[in-house]
Amino acid sequence: MEKIKKILEEGGRNAKIYLPLVNLMKEIGEPLTIKDIAEKTGQNYELTKHRLHQLSETGVIARTKPGFYFLAEEFERFKVKSVESECVTIWSSMRREPKTNNIRIQGYNQPLARIGKKDFCIISEKDDGVMELRRSNKFFGRKIYGLYSGAFEIVISSKDIKEETLQKLTYKALRKKMSYYPREWGLTVKDAIGSENVRDGELAGELIKYGLIEKPQKTGDIKADIIFKRNNKTVYVELTEADMKNKKSSIKNNQIQARMYYGLKCNQMYKCPMVIVINENWKNSKWLQKEIAFLKSNNVHFLFTNFKENWEKEVCKKVLDFTY
Repeated sequence: MEKIKKILEEGGRNAKIYLPLVNLMKEIGEPLTIKDIAEKTGQNYELTKHRLHQLSETGVIARTKPGFYFLAEEFERFKVKSVESECVTIWSSMRREPKTNNIRIQGYNQPLARIGKKDFCIISEKDDGVMELRRSNKFFGRKIYGLYSGAFEIVISSKDIKEETLQKLTYKALRKKMSYYPREWGLTVKDAIGSENVRDGELAGELIKYGLIEKPQKTGDIKADIIFKRNNKTVYVELTEADMKNKKSSIKNNQIQARMYYGLKCNQMYKCPMVIVINENWKNSKWLQKEIAFLKSNNVHFLFTNFKENWEKEVCKKVLDFTY
């Protein structure tokens, strides 16, 4: 406390006035708002605000974005530690509100929405234009709101995004990629990607050991379950457990044909291979066997699997072949 007293005096501050505020923060042991401090000291709000501002200038206390004040020497104790782990990329949309002009961003990932609702985060736009989401707490972060649709929403500041993005922003939704680290939220890559189909998560959990994983947007030009990136190459992966032995064969045939169409479209638009992972029973399909050579010449590849134990490891090895 003598050290703080000396800092105050050297900064021209009356220690008798400001030390009680410092002692209060030390006693409470966590960041406090102006209102909290005013109530506990019996001072009015404006006077408390002024004195906290004066203390901040000396470097004795610090202020977090949401308006909490704490002793500067305890900064590391309150800050949430980042968990460096595998990163998953999902899709989000950003827009201005017509009446309030607030900027809101919605993320589309049900597992994160379920875990993260009512939690807090730090969000910012990286140099590559991707919005990065890191877990935080109420002292440093912005609140996350869960939506009935299974998405999540965050009110952000213009300081969180690049000037180029800010200029594009209107009341209409602007699509943006968003990255997050599942382990920070108590999730695995399997959880993050496999919300709609557990097989997607199983394969993604294996692929991410070797490269980057993106969850494609549902409304995109190409229908795929996983986008895998490695060695500056991109592979679109589509999975289906459709078994040709079950239900009406015409329905199953149409499902496979639809995937073939998007595979051809992927090659035409992006010059990227698409890998279609299907049940090994389809090896017996005469019409499909006739098409495989043509599709392969157009960068659309079928991988057959039984979806039994360790199937994802075998499929992963074959997908990696397209990234060398």
